[in-house]
Amino acid sequence: MMLFFTLFLTVVLAAQVYGAWLNEAQNKESFRFECPQNQAISRVVSEHGNRYEDRKFQFVCSRAPVRSLTSCEWSDFTYTRNKPLHYQCHKSGVITGVYSTYDVKYQDRKFSFQCCSPSDGVVLHACETTSWTNEFDRRQDFKVPVGNVMRGWTSIYNSYKHDRRYAITYCKVGKIVAIDD
Repeated sequence: MMLFFTLFLTVVLAAQVYGAWLNEAQNKESFRFECPQNQAISRVVSEHGNRYEDRKFQFVCSRAPVRSLTSCEWSDFTYTRNKPLHYQCHKSGVITGVYSTYDVKYQDRKFSFQCCSPSDGVVLHACETTSWTNEFDRRQDFKVPVGNVMRGWTSIYNSYKHDRRYAITYCKVGKIVAIDD
């Protein structure tokens, strides 16, 4: 019986950590999410609520495929009031956090991203940008492929739907190797 209770409690706590929405669409809430040290965002889940014309978000972090992530910095807000949004971490930065607020006047969100740099000798390469990871007014559930890290976030806004579609840029991680002559 004790084993069953422990297993049940573990499942419930895990669901709370990975299953909780960061904001509720009906409240048009701000949210700030940061991965633990040396982890990067590996999954983005969001749902749009037509009644409230806002999207609620969940993020999941995974151990980044690098020795360490350092020099973490938040970007300025990337906000274009109902216009396309294009953001990429500088150099070899990896997205490890997202901060967002809702603008009631424009019925749109603005975003700030936390980027951390991989340890020395690591480069990002073979970067790809997904097609749209959601349709307007539909659920988004994107998982970064194993062995890759999220580097960029792109979206477009539809003023009729009061919603955004998202595309994610992700990259493979590699080490710089010295070549002897």
